[in-house]
Amino acid sequence: MILIFLNISHKKYFKLQNCGQKYDALCHYFALLNGLLSHPSGAVCSQQINLWTALLRDPQLPQSNILSQFLGGVLESFMKHVVKLRWADVEENIHPFADVLEKSWDDDVRDSKSIGFLFCLHTLIKHQCDSLNQQEEYELWFAELRSKSTGLFRSIAHSEPEISTSYLCQKLEYLLDTHGNGEPRDHLDSSNNLTMKSDAVIQFDGVTVPLEYILQGMPTWSLEIRNDYDKRKLQVRHVFFSFLISDRCA
Repeated sequence: MILIFLNISHKKYFKLQNCGQKYDALCHYFALLNGLLSHPSGAVCSQQINLWTALLRDPQLPQSNILSQFLGGVLESFMKHVVKLRWADVEENIHPFADVLEKSWDDDVRDSKSIGFLFCLHTLIKHQCDSLNQQEEYELWFAELRSKSTGLFRSIAHSEPEISTSYLCQKLEYLLDTHGNGEPRDHLDSSNNLTMKSDAVIQFDGVTVPLEYILQGMPTWSLEIRNDYDKRKLQVRHVFFSFLISDRCA
């Protein structure tokens, strides 16, 4: 519905000015969507991925700057959810949102008032398979999310290189500070080495997709070393190259 509304109406007011009743209404709508992206379940947040990707590909919307104020929240949310969950933490209620996450990929969540004898019997028989089925559902969902997120990261980087550069550098600096030496060195193998279940490995693996496709989506001018007087271009280059040549990346 929102895409139909945009196709019909945005030509009438985005060309002239970024203000007015329709503009404000659209800003409120995007703010609501941004708020929903703070939900702990990736299954909830991923419902918006096609919408934001389509909005960024619109020929006029990115030029109106209406999306700029919301793309930081979009980028932060999807950079978080492309980090894979350790499903054992959900099963064992170690994860702080274990209940929410478990129900997010549970096909048999029903109203307790409707539970009858046959459903109870069915539940008892399936009890030992439920956890495995939920994990399989999550694995399928996660693979699809990573695939779809590539286009979103590319589009955000192309439309708003400043925002993309800033969030990417912040994320990389956080990972180096928190997991740079393999901390907290959990889930080690018999030789005391990190494994694929170790937090450090999971976190660094999770940043590979945003890193690759943000770099792919950046405008060519943002990665060129040359002198010009465009403040926007200078700011993007300064943030990006300052991080690349810092001691953190040496």
